[in-house]
Amino acid sequence: MVDDIFSVTRRALLASLAALPVAAAAQIAVAEASVDAKLLALAPRFDELLRRAVEIGPSYRAAMKAEAAIKDHGAPNAVGEHVGGAVVRQAGEAEALQAERGFCKLDAIAHEAIELGPAQTLKGAAFQARLTFYANTRLWTKPEEHLEGDDLCLRNTIDAICALAGVDRLGRPLRQPIVT
Repeated sequence: MVDDIFSVTRRALLASLAALPVAAAAQIAVAEASVDAKLLALAPRFDELLRRAVEIGPSYRAAMKAEAAIKDHGAPNAVGEHVGGAVVRQAGEAEALQAERGFCKLDAIAHEAIELGPAQTLKGAAFQARLTFYANTRLWTKPEEHLEGDDLCLRNTIDAICALAGVDRLGRPLRQPIVT
């Protein structure tokens, strides 16, 4: 009789121990889902800011070049003479300031997303791919044949992850998503 009590207790103990990994796995699954939920909550604002940054990128770079030219030589006027850069500086400052604010917001969102850890779903991975695109936009300023192997691999990986999730690098839905 005493042996039966110990056997039951031993079985109950073993059953309890066996359940621990299952419970831990369930907690991990919930934590992983919450990571992606947090990532995906950041995505709409990030994507909106990223689209704006890409749109104003050329004029921002032009404003930065104009600012550098002003610092070096003054700005050329319509006739090509160099004049003081106050007018050109004022015109470019507002746009540059707007771009800088947008970049600061993008950086803050990117930092927050990176701190969350790796994504656990395809949508989460696509958002992290867009974060990587933001940090490496230079890879899309050159033709593929001018990229080194690592850079080309990163560019193709970002594009592939986004395409598999049905979005482009800016988070916009693709017209014809890849069917897996």
